Amino acid sequence: MASSATRSASAQSALNLERNPWPAASLLGELSTPTRDHLITLGRRTHLTGGERLLREGESGSHVFLLLSGWFKVLAMTEDHREALLAVRAGGDIVGELACFDAQPRVATVVAS
Repeated sequence: MASSATRSASAQSALNLERNPWPAASLLGELSTPTRDHLITLGRRTHLTGGERLLREGESGSHVFLLLSGWFKVLAMTEDHREALLAVRAGGDIVGELACFDAQPRVATVVAS
């Protein structure tokens, strides 16, 4: 009985992953399927390759980016002009929201990895 339940749980987990490939703690992972699908249709898809910049520190910003897949580095310049890694973001996360909330220039650069 236990192995049957384990198989069922594994099958359900695989099915859920196909429907929702984003981590549960990410924005997209926390949303219901209809809400997530609607949110995704509101934007325009952009594909980036490794090293391409999505956002640049200091730019003004009036929009956010919803990361659908891949890995992204969030970087900022230090006072002595070195690049500091602030965070790593993945598919399911949102970036660029701070500039939208406070109408200030972007505080970080986001680069596709």
